[in-house]
Amino acid sequence: MLGLRTHEGKKFEKFFSLVQKKAAEENSVFFLDFGAGEDTEIDNMIIDDMCGWLVPKSKAKLFEQLFLGKRPLDDWEDYIYWVIVDRDHQPINVTFQQY
Repeated sequence: MLGLRTHEGKKFEKFFSLVQKKAAEENSVFFLDFGAGEDTEIDNMIIDDMCGWLVPKSKAKLFEQLFLGKRPLDDWEDYIYWVIVDRDHQPINVTFQQY
């Protein structure tokens, strides 16, 4: 799945699709680095706050090559964002907050 380095379970991928949909609204793609480790199951999804890169679609192909190749990403620090999950409201809402 675009934005992931590893295969994740279907419940997490369902949530990650919501994150990508929100990123697309900002003409971007989100690439996951790590989760906060507070996994919660809601609506048959595994959700978590997470950190990664919110990259404009115009730069996503280049970034993906570096990301999947596990190359240094120091030049991309301006694109590091947290995905913050609002667990108190339905439907689940995510927002991006620059690191």
